[in-house]
Amino acid sequence: MIRSNKPILALLFNDAYREAGESEINGKTICWDEGYFLTVVPLNQNRRGESRKYRVDPKAAKEIEKTLLDVFTGALIELEIQDKNVISVAVLENPFGEYAE
Repeated sequence: MIRSNKPILALLFNDAYREAGESEINGKTICWDEGYFLTVVPLNQNRRGESRKYRVDPKAAKEIEKTLLDVFTGALIELEIQDKNVISVAVLENPFGEYAE
């Protein structure tokens, strides 16, 4: 079990369930597994400003989905990573929640 040394501080872009599939991109076949994914813009990593997609650990998916139910794009979140999967999410700021209908 590999656990990230420090949590990832990020802006939430999207959370979504994705079906397994494949596509041909630039002449190469790319395959992906099904799962629940978070797309974020990390703030405390070397590649700041670039979006990253993280797979949510299936055992943590229901709890994370519940945590993010009323959270909107642009929220400041903290991700805990284990074995390259998100195992927990803390919502630090949800500044646009008041504008949602």
